[in-house]
Amino acid sequence: MNSGFWLDSMKRPIKIFLVALLYCAIAKLSLLLAIPPGYATAIWPAAGLALAGVLRCGYGIWPGIWLGSFLANLGTSLDLTSGATVLKSLELSLGIGLGASIQAMTGAFFIRRFVKNPFSLQFEKDVIKFLILGGPLSCLISSVWGVENLFFFNQISPSQISSHWLTWWTGDTIGVLIFSPLALAWSHPPLEPHWQKRRLSISLPFLVTFIFIVIAFVQANQWENEKRELEFNLKTNLTYHETEDWDSLMGGLVLTLLLSAFILILTGRTSRIEDLVTERTRALKKANQDLQDHLIVYQKTEQALLEKTKELGRSNQDLEQFAYVASHDLQEPLRMVSGYVQLLAKRYKDKLGQDANEFIHFATDGAQRMHEMINDLLEYSRIGRSGKEKEIVDCEKLLEEILLNLKETLDPSKAGVSHDPLPQIQVEKLQMKQLLQNLIGNAIKYRSDQPPQIHISAKPEDRAWLFSVKDNGIGIDPQYHDRIFVIFQRLHSQSEYQGTGIGLAICKKIVESQGGKIWVESQVGQGSTFYFTIQK
Repeated sequence: MNSGFWLDSMKRPIKIFLVALLYCAIAKLSLLLAIPPGYATAIWPAAGLALAGVLRCGYGIWPGIWLGSFLANLGTSLDLTSGATVLKSLELSLGIGLGASIQAMTGAFFIRRFVKNPFSLQFEKDVIKFLILGGPLSCLISSVWGVENLFFFNQISPSQISSHWLTWWTGDTIGVLIFSPLALAWSHPPLEPHWQKRRLSISLPFLVTFIFIVIAFVQANQWENEKRELEFNLKTNLTYHETEDWDSLMGGLVLTLLLSAFILILTGRTSRIEDLVTERTRALKKANQDLQDHLIVYQKTEQALLEKTKELGRSNQDLEQFAYVASHDLQEPLRMVSGYVQLLAKRYKDKLGQDANEFIHFATDGAQRMHEMINDLLEYSRIGRSGKEKEIVDCEKLLEEILLNLKETLDPSKAGVSHDPLPQIQVEKLQMKQLLQNLIGNAIKYRSDQPPQIHISAKPEDRAWLFSVKDNGIGIDPQYHDRIFVIFQRLHSQSEYQGTGIGLAICKKIVESQGGKIWVESQVGQGSTFYFTIQK
């Protein structure tokens, strides 16, 4: 724990020392191009590295910038003639170092305040703000402060202030425009896999620009020195040379600003496109993986469902076979029981007393109902087993046959049956006939006090015909809308309405065997509407 604390506490001094060392070394090299008395140079990379250092490491490294600038300028200003000159040299170097530190921190403050992401610089607005705030604006601080110190300590004359300020300001600005983006690109951890490519795409043009500008200023200085050696018309030449200095410095600054903006904007757009491609590719891979996972789950579910369907099919087939065999085999003993009970009633009616007559009636009635239930069960089990082919059935003609069959029921109840135009459909005729006959028969059976009014309609849908059978009967409570389609489920006692409770179950099985579905909409006392679909 103590070892870790010691290492953490040493990180900041190490950073400050490294920044000071790097700043001093680069500044010493840059001063080789300085104009007399050796403080102002047209290219000052140390300013760009100082700004990048504050952005990267925080404001706490300002002592490293101050110390590096102090050491670099001390070599130029140091005068060992006397104690006063030594003190003067120290004060001058300390003042210039303070200006360099304040400039770097000010530029970092404005960039952090107004630039969204100074490390990636992918957007045009961020690039322009970065270059303007960190370059020309912030570099006014050190150039003004430094030239004032040179004048205050009698290092330059009043006539040299403008040229030294412009050189100083241009050098710091060019250093920021070129070396701040480079230092940030190489010191910041890679943001994306293609970040290394952008580093290289930034570095090469900036280095070429830097070399070109160095060569241009060196050549310009050589030409300047050659002209000064002519010593022709000293006053005129001096004015001429100062004007040319301004032109060359401003030309180099504008060229550097435009090239830096162009390089950063171009590489930023490329980086944004690569980011977008990377993001879309990652999203596509994730979507593909999710799709594969869902596909695997779907295939497993489908396989399990297929197996369950086969198992259910086998179970239903076995159950239907059992129901068919059981109902068929029960017919014979039931006929025997029914026959003997009827014979008993015929021979001994009114001879064994009133109780015996009632018991015989119950037995006869039970045998009859059992016979009906077995017949209904046998009929239910036969649905889907007939093997008959589907045929084109005219539903209007089929309805006429049904009404003829139900005539003995319709007439006493004074029932009215109406219908809309009905289609021709491809279906198993006997099943369709039984379906409609059961629904119409139920509408007559469960009628209200009013004469039954039954209406049948059909309308086409995308893949099926939607039939409806509407009545004005007693209605059905919504809580029983599903129960009524279950085999042998009755909502009323035998004394209220006769029947076995299998009619609607037969209807449901017929509809489902044709690939459709059946349901009811009803309220108690408001009649019922049965809907069912038949595939086209």
